[in-house]
Parts: sequence; C-alpha cells; structure tokens
Amino acid sequence: MKIMIAEHAGFCYGVKKAIDETEKLLKSSGHAKVLGALIHNPLEVERLKKMGLEVINKTSEASREQVIIRSHGAGKNTFEALEKNSNEIKNCTCPYVSKIHRIVNDYYGQKYGIIIIGDSKHPEVIGINGWCGDTATIINSEEEANQLEISKPMCIVGQTTFNTILWDKIINILRSKSNQVVVHNTICDATTKRQQAARELASQVDKMIVIGGKNSSNSKKLYEICREICTFTYFVESSDELPYDEFAGDIKLGITAGASTPDWVIQEIINKFMKAR
Repeated sequence: MKIMIAEHAGFCYGVKKAIDETEKLLKSSGHAKVLGALIHNPLEVERLKKMGLEVINKTSEASREQVIIRSHGAGKNTFEALEKNSNEIKNCTCPYVSKIHRIVNDYYGQKYGIIIIGDSKHPEVIGINGWCGDTATIINSEEEANQLEISKPMCIVGQTTFNTILWDKIINILRSKSNQVVVHNTICDATTKRQQAARELASQVDKMIVIGGKNSSNSKKLYEICREICTFTYFVESSDELPYDEFAGDIKLGITAGASTPDWVIQEIINKFMKAR
C-alpha cells in the first residue's frame, strides 16, 4: 500500500486561530462558555471540554461570564444580546467570515438586497444573514439561481467553504439576469486550495479517505468532490470508523481532511495504516 496525503488538508487558519485563542483562555481562566460548537469536529470539541470549555446554545444561558463566539461567527443581534447580559466576549470568528459580515452590513446599509450562496442551515450562513437583519436571499444550487428574480441592486457573497466550481456556475446565472449585482467571491483561499488538492489526489489513487466531522460542511464537500472522481471514497470522523479489511493489497490510498480536522486525528489514522502494512 502506498499512502498519499493531499497537499492541503486539515486545520485552516481561521480554525487554528480559534483553537489557539480558546486554549489560551482556558489555560488562564479554567472555564469559558462557547455559543455553539467552536468548530465542527466533535473529537476536538470534546478535548476542549476536558480543559473547561462549556457549549451553550442560547445567549440567555450566559450572564456576566466569558463567552466565546465560535469560528463560524454570529449575527449582530447575538453580540448585542451577550453585551446586554454583561458578558465578556471573546470573538473567535474566522477573519474571513468577519470580512463577509462587514461587506454585508455595509451594502445592507446602502439599501442593497443581499444574496448569500451557501447552506441556509449552516451557522456561518445564519450568522452572515444576521448582519443584514435576516433579510438575505439564500441559494444553494443552479436551480434556485434560475428561479430567482432580481429587480433591485444586489450584493452577492458566499459561504467561505462553498464548492468553487458550483459557485462559478451560479454566479454566471445571476449575472445573466441583471447588471445590478455586485459580486464578492468570499470563498476563502484555503478552501479553494483544499478542494483543488483533493481533486488532484483523488484522480491519482485507487481509494480515498476524507477525514472530518460529520457535521462539517467543508468536509462533506470534500467527500462529494472526491466521490465524483474516485468511486471508493470513504468519509470518516475517526480511525474507529474505517473498514481496514477493505484496504488490503497493493493499492494507492489518498487521504485528505476538512478544515476543522486536527492533525492528531489525521496522524492517528495514518499510524493505523502503517501498523497494518
């Protein structure tokens, strides 16, 4: 077996920054609350819980405490509610997501309509929508883009982890509908590089493994991308989920990982394969 690792895999800048800042806070204070899962990786969140991190789901669950805004960010009203309850806010929003917040807030103030290309149920998209009074039109496919009517100036942004190829297709449709659209490609550079590296590796191997949290949007997209190219693609959260008996023989095995997958999880899987050889 030959094991090949994607050139770009694992923690992105925004996730690593959130983890580092949270660890620093926990080491100094021993306890802090985070509004929602800090990142979409249950194994890493569990590790941080053991250090004193408590996950809450509502702003009302914190009063006069240290509260972390997770890497996905949050809406303007969330910050205001936490401040109203006299909480000390530690903002761990990914800088690329914070940039989208500023863009949306600015154009919304100029009376533009907002279009977000992404998953309407994802916390990042929910947070972005919270910077334009929850008025954004959210689309996720070419079909939805074709059905959309544009009758006023619109500002278009995207979820940072959106599929880059699908983004281009949707933008072409929206631009053909109106010359009143301002497009901001807010897919982060790390996402672009990770998706491209996954495509390249999947085309070179017999079997592919994508490591990431089952609730991780960018990990799911990596799986979808790899699955289109390599039929035998597996999506796992930990080493315990792998069917090792299906990897026997002289094969080329590719491995990539989502932006919220820590190095220790990736290495654990690699080590198990090395021992099995």
